[in-house]
Amino acid sequence: MPTDYEVAISRLHKKRIGDKNFICPCHDDKEASLSVREADGKLLAHCFAGCSFESIIKALDLRPDKTDVAP
Repeated sequence: MPTDYEVAISRLHKKRIGDKNFICPCHDDKEASLSVREADGKLLAHCFAGCSFESIIKALDLRPDKTDVAP
């Protein structure tokens, strides 16, 4: 069974190969402003353009009880 992190990155698009940031699904993103990583079994997500954690999780169709906001 895939982790929430694996599911999230499978639903996101990178701007460049090898880039650690992704195109945010919550706004018309031209700069790949979404950072996604996993820590302690939780998905951490942060949009540097200011999209809320809740909107990111909703756009990725994930459950918020298994995710967290990146510091």
